[in-house]
Amino acid sequence: MNTRIARRLNEARKEEKTLKKAGQEVVDAHNIAVACGYIELPHLTFMDCAENGVGVEVDVAPKSGMVSLDDLYNLKTVWGADRVEVCFDPDNGGYICVVYKLK
Repeated sequence: MNTRIARRLNEARKEEKTLKKAGQEVVDAHNIAVACGYIELPHLTFMDCAENGVGVEVDVAPKSGMVSLDDLYNLKTVWGADRVEVCFDPDNGGYICVVYKLK
């Protein structure tokens, strides 16, 4: 489990303006790892990062192509998330919501 991501998001949510920046940093690090071949997942586009009352949600979308169920499971595992949800918004289309339950 990747506790560094959860810890970084937990620290960032204490300061209101840095939560989105922390989410963007996580997605940037993910894309670098994909480009270097450390993980075999699709490149992601950062959409939003916000608190949901219980924890933090990082919303991402694949840059191109589609995402398989295996990719969603692997994303949850690599990021150490509590949940991964597939969401649909009429304005933005489909996206992936990575959820962390933080204290």
